[in-house]
Amino acid sequence: MTPIEINSIRYQLEERRNKLQETINDFKNPTELLNLLNDVDSALKRMNNGTYGLCEVCHDPIEDFRLKQDPLMCFCLDHLTSSQQRALEQDL
Repeated sequence: MTPIEINSIRYQLEERRNKLQETINDFKNPTELLNLLNDVDSALKRMNNGTYGLCEVCHDPIEDFRLKQDPLMCFCLDHLTSSQQRALEQDL
């Protein structure tokens, strides 16, 4: 993935983070939003650490098309959970 693409994803994640923080206060039980905010923060942290786009299990690169589709992705195709594999198969 090019530096321009990474910067674009970083911008999208920062925007998503800001919107989540604004929205969380409007919910009585924002558990799901807090989990999503945590996922966004984790992706931004990986960007800052230089590990964004690497599988958390094998440390091989995550497929670019998957990161573009879901910038919160942290596992390569080989290390998806069975439920994630089924969801991907249904999407295909």
